[in-house]
Amino acid sequence: MILHISPIAPVELSLMMRSRGRSDEEVRRVLNALNTAIMMYTKPKYPPLGLRDVEYAAELRGRHPQLSFFDSLHAAIAINN
Repeated sequence: MILHISPIAPVELSLMMRSRGRSDEEVRRVLNALNTAIMMYTKPKYPPLGLRDVEYAAELRGRHPQLSFFDSLHAAIAINN
């Protein structure tokens, strides 16, 4: 089974953890554990992140102000891929 993962998801998780006072070592351990669990049960696929996606995310936020920065990026990547 293939699991499609937004390439921005690990960045979002890392930033959330750091903003809550977690150390880089804690972030690294969590990301490593997450990667281990994902690889154990599925094959991850990370679609590319390009300028087109970032541009479209800005357009989506303009049309849908309720979208957060990261949600708009996830949506743009999913739509463009």
